Amino acid sequence: MQTIYADILFLINFTMDFLTLFVTASILRRKIRVIRLCIASAIGGIYGVASVFIEGILLINIFINLAVSFLMCLIVFKKRTLPCYALFYGTGCLLGGAMTAFFTFMNGINTDSTENNHLPEKIPLGWMAVSAAVIGVAAIAGGRMAKRKRSLRPCRLTVTSHNGTFTFDAMTDSGNLLTDPMSGKPVIILQKRDFLSLLPETLVPIFEKSDPTALSDLSPELLTSVRLIPSSSVGGDKLLFSYLPKSITINGAEVSALLAMGDENGYGGYSALVPEILIN
Repeated sequence: MQTIYADILFLINFTMDFLTLFVTASILRRKIRVIRLCIASAIGGIYGVASVFIEGILLINIFINLAVSFLMCLIVFKKRTLPCYALFYGTGCLLGGAMTAFFTFMNGINTDSTENNHLPEKIPLGWMAVSAAVIGVAAIAGGRMAKRKRSLRPCRLTVTSHNGTFTFDAMTDSGNLLTDPMSGKPVIILQKRDFLSLLPETLVPIFEKSDPTALSDLSPELLTSVRLIPSSSVGGDKLLFSYLPKSITINGAEVSALLAMGDENGYGGYSALVPEILIN
């Protein structure tokens, strides 16, 4: 007869449910309360222990499992539970598979090559904690990558400047958090070639050289269209020269924003990176 340790079984189920719910919330960008997360995970942990002792018809057990999972999602997410529920189940399958693969791999290392690999009858608590932490970090990182990918949506950027009206294919980017410290306006990053094409001729050499001293020679009209935006990156802190055009529209809707000069080669086939805050 196999010995079952209810406390360890509860801890394993609690940890996996907690990670799964957390990753689901991260992917969906849903704000959640830790207390709700703990309550739902505890319910999952209790059910995980109770299910070992429940004997019955398979379909009934499956229905109970689905009902408990739905209750957990309802506690954590409250609204729009069905999409969260579907993603919760998918994420749970991936995490469960990762845990099984990890323990199978570790057990294979610790067994003789002449023996058949099998899952250990008793998982050491230390290994469980370490593996759950590693897989949890990987899952959270994956969730953040998925969340960022979901935020990258194409859009149509139209700019009216002193030179005329220009239209560009742009990408919404939640990582673009640049704002003008004076007005608080978001900053759209436009690739260098396109950016220079819409500037008045007088501003082109100033922006190419990023020379603040040359601003004193500008007319009052052009001077009001230039802003200096503090920026931090892996290369250090610097001031970005930005331009305030006559108007900017995104997908046909007018927005209040600035333009800053970006890279030479664009952004994966797109000309600009638009802050997510500007997308309705």
